Amino acid sequence: KTKVNRFALSEDLADFYHMYASRSFKNINLSAFFSDVLYITNKYKMIMPNDFLLLAKSMTILEGVITELHPDINVLKIASTYIKTNDDVS
Repeated sequence: KTKVNRFALSEDLADFYHMYASRSFKNINLSAFFSDVLYITNKYKMIMPNDFLLLAKSMTILEGVITELHPDINVLKIASTYIKTNDDVS
């Protein structure tokens, strides 16, 4: 069992939060976002659910393909519209 430096983890999470909370969806690079999440989880030996890892990989690939085909499209904006629409249905 490895002890976690809670102060360092708290600092890393605060930095992560401030880095992304201050940005609008259109200014978030999904690849960098997921990379940062995985960096922190690996640094502190956290285990991520396989579904999250699959989501991260899929979204990164999707963002890369869409950027090549239509650089001005914002994947997060499209996803948030879809989520809002489906949330209203439930």
